[in-house]
Amino acid sequence: MAEREDLLKQYAPHLKYDTNEGFFADAPEEWTDQEFSVLRRRNADGSPGDVIASGSPQAGEAKLDMGFLGPKEYRDQTPVQPTDFLTWTRSDHRDQFNVLHQREDYRNRVYGRTQRDGDNRLWLQYWFYYIYNDYNMAGGFGLHEGDWEGIQLLMEKDERQPELAVYAQHTHAEYRAWRDVELRDGVTPVVYVGRGSHASYFTSGAHQVGVVWWDYCDGEREPPDLKLELIGGDEPWVTWPGVWGATMPRHPPLEQSSPAGPCRPRGRWFDPRTLLKGAATDREQPPLPPKPSVDVSREGRRLALGFDLSSYGDLADAPERLVVTVNRVQAPEETPREPPRTHSFAVAGVRKAQLGLRDHLNEGSAYTVSVSATTPDGRPTPSNTKRLAIPDLSLRERAVERWGRFGEGLGATWRRLRGRR
Repeated sequence: MAEREDLLKQYAPHLKYDTNEGFFADAPEEWTDQEFSVLRRRNADGSPGDVIASGSPQAGEAKLDMGFLGPKEYRDQTPVQPTDFLTWTRSDHRDQFNVLHQREDYRNRVYGRTQRDGDNRLWLQYWFYYIYNDYNMAGGFGLHEGDWEGIQLLMEKDERQPELAVYAQHTHAEYRAWRDVELRDGVTPVVYVGRGSHASYFTSGAHQVGVVWWDYCDGEREPPDLKLELIGGDEPWVTWPGVWGATMPRHPPLEQSSPAGPCRPRGRWFDPRTLLKGAATDREQPPLPPKPSVDVSREGRRLALGFDLSSYGDLADAPERLVVTVNRVQAPEETPREPPRTHSFAVAGVRKAQLGLRDHLNEGSAYTVSVSATTPDGRPTPSNTKRLAIPDLSLRERAVERWGRFGEGLGATWRRLRGRR
């Protein structure tokens, strides 16, 4: 078990998400323990190879779950290769996540461990797993299965409180002295999670971490309480050297492949100081394009969205893509918790349109609808959030009639604009 569990529990981080976020830090069993989960070899040419194990095994295949993994051999004694990868046999990641995230044994997890560096200094490491990196760069670049993120805290020499915090951000990192870190209740470090990319930031707003890498997080989504799972480093799934996802980059270095797990060779797992190499401090927050102009309304049980991008003109800021997130307003005590539903629309060259989303709205619930855009050069905009009140049910029949007329003119537009994800 991890050294100094008391410190790991005391300083476990608090995640704040963007209003357009569609995936949250959950248990990695979401990726391994489903009937559509599969473990495969990778051929020398990069193509998918033989199936090693499956959540729905066919003849000759082993049964896949988290306990099947291991550092050198699998549960059935098949040797492990570092290019072996976990994936799903289906691609509707958003839809499946909306189901899996409702499970109490999966949702809102953080994994904590301790590690000493070469100077015997104590570090607290926290790891977050997301089943999908939904980052929407220009042209939809940057999407990949599996996403391991994290932060780490260097304890003072007397190990009474942290001295330094380091937050991982793509292939980079950012650090701050503990006195400069935003804290919740004076103790818990606050992490702003990049929209879709899940990189960890010290502040809300815009962040540029590379030539084409832009992140944004408004921190406005009501943050959940995370359950801390302590890991000692000898758990078979932690020490498995394979890859958590099937994605191979189409346009390196603009895109990244699916990641290896936390215990990757020569990484910060073994020497936490590794993350400090090349790390920045106090990143500049560049100006971004304005939020898009949108209107939302109910048409029966469906959501009608109108957007107007004409104010952008023909400049480089004109959006290439819209992201729409629909979130049902729930009382804090209500269970199960319903995750937001997120949709992507390619809008290059489109200035005005009306869309009918296929979400079925609960007539007895209010909703918030958040819309953001991405420019052709990959810059995200802030979200424009609108609220849908609980409808007057006496108007139901008229709403259904209006939707029938409204929907006749929307089919072609919806099919033309709907997600080239």
